[in-house]
Order: sequence, then C-alpha cells, then structure tokens
Amino acid sequence: MAPSTTPSLDLLYEAIDTTSVDRLREFVRELCASSETGRKHFSDRLLLSEPIADNAPMAEDKENEPTEGGASTSQKRKRTEEYTVQQRYEMCTQCETEYDVSTNSSTSCVWHDGYTEPDYDGDFWADPDEDCHGTIDTDDMREEFPEGFVWNCCDAEGDARGCQTGEHRPRKVKKVRTSLIGARNMMSIAALT
Repeated sequence: MAPSTTPSLDLLYEAIDTTSVDRLREFVRELCASSETGRKHFSDRLLLSEPIADNAPMAEDKENEPTEGGASTSQKRKRTEEYTVQQRYEMCTQCETEYDVSTNSSTSCVWHDGYTEPDYDGDFWADPDEDCHGTIDTDDMREEFPEGFVWNCCDAEGDARGCQTGEHRPRKVKKVRTSLIGARNMMSIAALT
C-alpha cells in the first residue's frame, strides 16, 4: 500500500485557480453538507446574523411559577432570541460590483445615474467612418474605448468615476428569521439557511 501523502499547497492552489467556478461551488456544497466544521467555516464567512430588536420577554418554565409571595421557586429561565440571517456579500444594482453588506455605508457606492453616448463632438472619433471602422455605438466599443463616450447624466468621459454617491443596493435580499434558545449558535443558523 502506498504511503498517504498530502500534496503541496502550491499544487492545490494551482488546481483551485484552474478549476471552473461551478465545480468549486459543487465542492463547497459537498463540504458544507458533510462537515459541521466546513459548514461553520463557510457560514462565518458568507452569512451575517443580527439579533432582532425587542425580543420576547424571558419565559419561565412550568416548575418556575411564582409562589404566593411572588418569588420564583427557581431562577432558571430560558430566553428566546430571534435573528435574521442574510448573505454577507451582494451584487450592487447601481455600480455592478460585489460588496460586503456589513460595511455598506452612505458613501460606499459610486455610480452614474445615466448611460453613455458616443462623444462625436470630441476629438476621439475625429473620423467616425462606421463603414471603415465599424459601428461606434456598441457595448464592445464602450468597453474597449470608454474615453470615446460621455455620460449623459454629467457629461463626463465614459471611464470617469461615478457622479452619484450612496449606499449599495442589492439585486435581491434574502433574509431568514430564526429563533434560538440560549446563546447564538451559528451551526444551527447555518443549518436553517
């Protein structure tokens, strides 16, 4: 029987870098399903949980009912804590970039509130012969030659920093509400999502 050896990290990193995103997602899902440690690891990095304000008051057990004098027979109580759980990273609809929900602020997102148009008045398209050079007003040309376009919202060049600032806006928001008894338990939260 051949001795068990662990491949070098360099080889593993190269395999990770060259493996398709879909296959890596499949492996992460397998790891989360088969390993509590793996599930906790990815839950800690990919999910956020926040307590919901104004939780229900502490509930007393049946054997913890007050006596005639009003005192409880036991000090043992349970607290039900409710949390919302959501993805930590989202894609912004305004700037089209991924952002961390936990650090989103009123100055996190910079975007243009319009679209680009060819800048025929500038020097970039000095000879706009579309029969010779191809169609100018295309997405490919905007990507390859952003300096030949202007934003209609602010008249800045196509590659200029955004003219609007605000919070990132997610494409979709998925929040799950869950109740936990006692201390926060990310393993249980991860299992519910």
